[in-house]
Amino acid sequence: MRRRGGAIDRETIEFIGRERVWLRREGRLCLTAMFAPQPVAVVDAGAARAQAQGVKPGTLEATLAKGIRRTGTTEFEIDRGVVDQVLEHQAELLGRTHLALEKENGRSAGVRLTGIQPGALLNLIGLENGDQVQTVNGFDVTNPTTALEALARLQQAAHLTVVLSRAGAPMTLSYDVR
Repeated sequence: MRRRGGAIDRETIEFIGRERVWLRREGRLCLTAMFAPQPVAVVDAGAARAQAQGVKPGTLEATLAKGIRRTGTTEFEIDRGVVDQVLEHQAELLGRTHLALEKENGRSAGVRLTGIQPGALLNLIGLENGDQVQTVNGFDVTNPTTALEALARLQQAAHLTVVLSRAGAPMTLSYDVR
């Protein structure tokens, strides 16, 4: 026998109805049916993937991580909605990342990325601290004009290719936007 306000494990009973019980756990309410077969747990694959990648639940990155799938070592699939969210919240998402224009032999060589945190957007799409990004879809990111053009085309692109240097070795990351 249980009463309103009582506890079941770590849940508190909030309301007991004829066929349902409302429980509160860590500030959240959940509903359970009485006199019915136990429901099968439904796993949110995107949320599980985000948690496995070290993304903190409840963050914008956690929401975005649900729409990013690694399909190979350097290949990814990204939901179109993720691109829209990134463009809308880019200052928030890239806030702690440092971008530094690098030169070699007097020429621009790429943009060095540092300050990428585990579970942050850039980490979720395969970029790492120390990567030197050179082009996005063939656009030179060291040139402000072409970098802005690449950003403008990002919204409509069905495929993105990022050419970079990681630890001195060339690398290409590929993204299919769906």
